[in-house]
Amino acid sequence: MVQLTCNKKLLCELPAGTELQTVGAPLRFGCRQGGCGTCVVEVEEGEEHLSPPTKEEKATLKRMGAAAHCRLACQTAVKGNHSSIVGLKLKES
Repeated sequence: MVQLTCNKKLLCELPAGTELQTVGAPLRFGCRQGGCGTCVVEVEEGEEHLSPPTKEEKATLKRMGAAAHCRLACQTAVKGNHSSIVGLKLKES
């Protein structure tokens, strides 16, 4: 299980391979296909426990001018083991 925190608070524990779009609130989603950027989050820790970004995700983040440590939650899955922690910070809308 991977511990997922959001804004420094434990949100849930997820088995490896779980897509972040299955988590729901407080993460916000729009198109769920990586094109709109509604679900952009900052990865504060544990980036190595996330799936690599796709070409489409990279293109959307570049178009948005997002920082290098940002990801689209709808395009990201967790990987890791019981001691893994992924810390996210919601971007201000």
